[in-house]
Amino acid sequence: WRQGTNGMEPTASYAPLHTLIHAMAHRNLTDRVPAQPGIEARLLQGSDRPPAIIVWRTSTSFHEDSVPVIELPEMAGSIRAHDALGNTVNLFPAGDQCRIPVDDLPIVIEGFTPELARMMTSLNVQPTRLAASIRIHDHVLQLKNTMSESMNGHLMMNTIDGVTIRPSIIGLDLAPGEMMERDIEIVVTTPLPDGDMPLEWEARLDSGRRLPMTTWIDVGMPELDVVWSRRS
Repeated sequence: WRQGTNGMEPTASYAPLHTLIHAMAHRNLTDRVPAQPGIEARLLQGSDRPPAIIVWRTSTSFHEDSVPVIELPEMAGSIRAHDALGNTVNLFPAGDQCRIPVDDLPIVIEGFTPELARMMTSLNVQPTRLAASIRIHDHVLQLKNTMSESMNGHLMMNTIDGVTIRPSIIGLDLAPGEMMERDIEIVVTTPLPDGDMPLEWEARLDSGRRLPMTTWIDVGMPELDVVWSRRS
């Protein structure tokens, strides 16, 4: 607030701060939600309110015609989103996903299925860095069944140019709350550019449900061991 001509009046930051504080109130548990490079997302949970997701940009280096999006593995349905000024954000269905654009202002997403959002936070590939060398790299894939029923089916990896993941199809037989840790090989067959590379997965369940999810791995130059010696 500041002193105005007619007394105290809110500053320009009041509205977005009020919106974000309200979104975080009574949601004291946070988990990182995988999101494309240049944006960050957090799943907010609490015992007294349904969960919410807050998303914001961390980079301004997007092409003017390209708006980053966050993807949720379900139809739009009852999902709703608004920016930090309270303006409604349009949702874009894409197959079995819902895509939500992230513009200059942070956005708040509500009305999604909590179990699916929690599953997104559990999907992980370790280590998170991939050396850009043409060889086989050993990694571990992690996924937790956050649903209330068993998770039976297959997890399938979408193809990537220059990269093969073995196995590309992983069987799923997870009880509620069970965590899977599976050794995988990331086979780099052609030189890769530095930067974040998306790994796109789809869980195809025996029930007929499809859950698309994406993680990112940091591709960088191979580590070099430098040994200094003195020449006389």
